[in-house]
Amino acid sequence: MDLTKKILEKQNKYLNLAVKKCEIIILCLPNSSVAKKIILEISQTCSKKNLVIDCTTNNYNSVLYFKKLSKIYNFNYVEAPISGGSLQAKNGSLGAFIGSNKKNFRKAKQILKPCCRKIFRIDKIGMGTKAKLISNFLALGTTTLVIESLKIAKKLSINWKKFYKLSSLGSGSSKSFDRIAPKALKKNYDSYLFTIENTIKDLNYMIKIFKEHKDIKKITRTLLKFYVKDKKKYGSKAFISNRLKE
Repeated sequence: MDLTKKILEKQNKYLNLAVKKCEIIILCLPNSSVAKKIILEISQTCSKKNLVIDCTTNNYNSVLYFKKLSKIYNFNYVEAPISGGSLQAKNGSLGAFIGSNKKNFRKAKQILKPCCRKIFRIDKIGMGTKAKLISNFLALGTTTLVIESLKIAKKLSINWKKFYKLSSLGSGSSKSFDRIAPKALKKNYDSYLFTIENTIKDLNYMIKIFKEHKDIKKITRTLLKFYVKDKKKYGSKAFISNRLKE
């Protein structure tokens, strides 16, 4: 037996042991492929007493598949993708987009309260994921415009400090602008802690749910091209604000 197989078997053993001992299982994983492996593994150990709260930003079809598994193996599944990052988690100011039945929502809400300021049931399973991906479209779209605005301002010899101070007084003001520009003025480009890899993943997930909506799909594909190109330049693990480096 090779080392990788041994490690996987050991991980699965601990996963299933955790499921047996815990009624509530909270997942927050890098992508739907990883979530699928974990949920497939634990589903055979789960029972109707288990509540799986999945905070992963998933693709829509994966969430529907997890719902199907919950019916087959008789456990409770709640999708709860979250808005915010590690700082918001520490401050208890995350937001949760819940997709579930009302009974499971009430349970999940109590569990997530310590780390979430806003917890809303969007609707049935699948709708939380749709709402979260649209939210990420808004966030990544705004952030990309901020980065591109700063890049072109620099190329046109416009002083960043003056540009930020004046633009932030008008409709161009945004949380993304306030998060990125002040640090960029100090040559700190690690202000937006979201990687190029995760951005590409989320944009691909968005394209799937936007497939019948031409305008927003076209915008999403344009954003995706920026990050696929810059992945080669900066690396997949670089933060998207690193794109300000020249």
